[in-house]
Amino acid sequence: MVYIGRDGVVRASQPWGFERIKGIVRGFFNFLLMFFRTMLDFNLGAGSSTGNQRGSGSGGGGGGPPRPPRRNIGRPMTLSDCTIPGGG
Repeated sequence: MVYIGRDGVVRASQPWGFERIKGIVRGFFNFLLMFFRTMLDFNLGAGSSTGNQRGSGSGGGGGGPPRPPRRNIGRPMTLSDCTIPGGG
C-alpha cells in the first residue's frame, strides 16, 4: 500500500514511528472489542425483537414461539423460466 507522508513524499509503506505504533495498538484493541461484542451481544442491534413480542391477550407470560415465515407455493420453475446471461 502506498503511503504519502506529510511532506508529500510517496513511500511504499508508513515509516516506523509513534503514529504507526499507535495505529497498531488501536487496531488490536478495536479487534478485541469487536470480537467480544459479537460473541456476547446476541440480541442487541437492529435485529432485536424486544418491542415486537406478541402477548397472549390474558396478561400472562409469553406468547409462545414465533410463527414460521409464510411460503408462497406456486408452480415449480422450469428451465424455460430461467434467464441465463449470455447463455443464448
